[in-house]
Amino acid sequence: MEKSRKQIIEDGLLKYHSQLLSYAMSLTHNLSDAQDLLQDISLHILEKADKYNEKGLFCAWAKRTMRNQFLNGERNNKLRQTTGYDSIPISETPYSISEADSNIDYSIIQNMISSLPPKQATKFIRITEGYSYGEIANEESTSISNVKCHIHAARLTLKRRIGAI
Repeated sequence: MEKSRKQIIEDGLLKYHSQLLSYAMSLTHNLSDAQDLLQDISLHILEKADKYNEKGLFCAWAKRTMRNQFLNGERNNKLRQTTGYDSIPISETPYSISEADSNIDYSIIQNMISSLPPKQATKFIRITEGYSYGEIANEESTSISNVKCHIHAARLTLKRRIGAI
């Protein structure tokens, strides 16, 4: 009886588990992350069972797939870190409110926001309410780049106005 590709892959994952975990550790330098990567790649490999060429070495194929998946994840993390304020904790933003700033008259800031052009003001308010760029874009039937552009312009205007006070 001939084994199915899925069965061959399951057997390979079991047989090479320790080697794949070691390789994941060499990529992540963290046991927890390595275990997560191995789990993710195992699911990915099982989903892509039809792409496995039985003539190739399973462990090498799995490692190459793991490396590619890891690099894609790293690239996505870097993009997420550089595309705006969504991924930055509030405590690390230059606009965070400390105890020393607690005497700020927020009615002045609210007036500044309401004096922005309507498209900028509504998008800016949505961001401060915790909505993501994608959620705002869907809500207003526009592109994410349009939302980012309006919010960026609003931030620059507000920064300039606050600096003038």
